[in-house]
Amino acid sequence: MHVSASILSCDLLNLETEIENLEKAGIDSLHVDIMDGHFVPNISFGVDMVKQLRLISNLPINVHLMVDNPKQFIDSISHCNVECLIIHSEIKQNIENTLKNIKRHGMDVGLAISPQTQIVEVMQYLPLVDFALIMGVPPGFGGQKLIEPVLSKIGEIRSIHHKITIGLDGGVNENTIALIKAAKPDTLVVGNYLLASFQKKNRLDDIKEKLKILCQRK
Repeated sequence: MHVSASILSCDLLNLETEIENLEKAGIDSLHVDIMDGHFVPNISFGVDMVKQLRLISNLPINVHLMVDNPKQFIDSISHCNVECLIIHSEIKQNIENTLKNIKRHGMDVGLAISPQTQIVEVMQYLPLVDFALIMGVPPGFGGQKLIEPVLSKIGEIRSIHHKITIGLDGGVNENTIALIKAAKPDTLVVGNYLLASFQKKNRLDDIKEKLKILCQRK
């Protein structure tokens, strides 16, 4: 299973070392949450963070826009060698045009689906999407408890569009992983569980052990 590390939970004062440890541990990609304080009640990173990450890592980078106006970010992010740009299905803008614009800029198209949004509400957009990101928690903050009923959305999408890669973001930990695996997502976005323990004496070994729990990696 593909595991993407959410840098929202990194030790930002030692970010380069954190990325090095993630790479050595065998993480598959980096996940960057850009929040505007409006779409969600939190502010996180901007495009400059994505640029800096690209300078220190060759890992694939996925950018998750938790913003009211995603179209203003598309062009600048497209110059950062990003693999996938994810917007939310709950934005007020023209979703179809925004998804097509992401594809025109050469990135994979991602659509995030918050817990309160039902698959029937986004059905028309799925043919335009490469990556569907099911939110296991309300967007905006790390460390929240998994809302278990959202896992059924994975099977709903899979039964309709077999070629879409499906991810789960939020609430992934050693206590929920068995239930999550039964739902068969392709990708896990993991932040708090993987990275929040800043006081570990051996940071690399800690990340490796948690990846092993999530994926049975050696």
